[in-house]
Amino acid sequence: MSSLVQGKLVKCDGSNVSNGYVVLEFGNQILFSEVTNGDFQFSAVRCSNEADFSVRGYDLDNLQSTGNLNYTFGTPTTNLGIVPVCSALTEYIVYQFKQNGVVYPPRYIFEGITAKPDPLNPNFDLAIIGKPLDDAQYYILLGFNTTVPGSYSNNELDLSILHTVGNSSSWLHFYTENDNFASYNLSQFGGVGEYIDVSFHGSGLTNGSPIEVNGYAHVLRDQ
Repeated sequence: MSSLVQGKLVKCDGSNVSNGYVVLEFGNQILFSEVTNGDFQFSAVRCSNEADFSVRGYDLDNLQSTGNLNYTFGTPTTNLGIVPVCSALTEYIVYQFKQNGVVYPPRYIFEGITAKPDPLNPNFDLAIIGKPLDDAQYYILLGFNTTVPGSYSNNELDLSILHTVGNSSSWLHFYTENDNFASYNLSQFGGVGEYIDVSFHGSGLTNGSPIEVNGYAHVLRDQ
């Protein structure tokens, strides 16, 4: 059966969210809807025994979230009404590409973030990985070989990002090889359960054209 889910995402001051999106989950399915002047809408095809669902809304301008909200499907339409976005995000990674003079919109990762030693990258003391399970177009790895706050470059950092333009995706690796460069400023490195704050930069060539990325990570340390 098919159910229509709709609502309006608003900021704490009551104004509409203009730059944001909503995630809907039920059963094994994950759906996305970008907001238009606050409005969002899903068409969910579900089984009769899949009665419950959850939504999470995000305000990208203010880095805020609704948190997880639980509902029950109505038939044929479920109107969620006004959904306020007022909670600061627990952790996030934000980065932006510039290629051939074109500045791409920022990329945001709020879920699927880990900060712990990575057995696939044993040369680094800790790796921050942003890998939303629901979106293969977004993936970032920051590997550190130091835990002392300060500014570092090249061999002290592995910055790898999956860069997607349209239907084309390619891996970008920023470190000393292939004329690429990477640097970062580690402003805070907390204990387990505390925050790691780091800004990062990468530059180099991809298919012969210059590209650079700048970003920031505010994440909780897992191990």
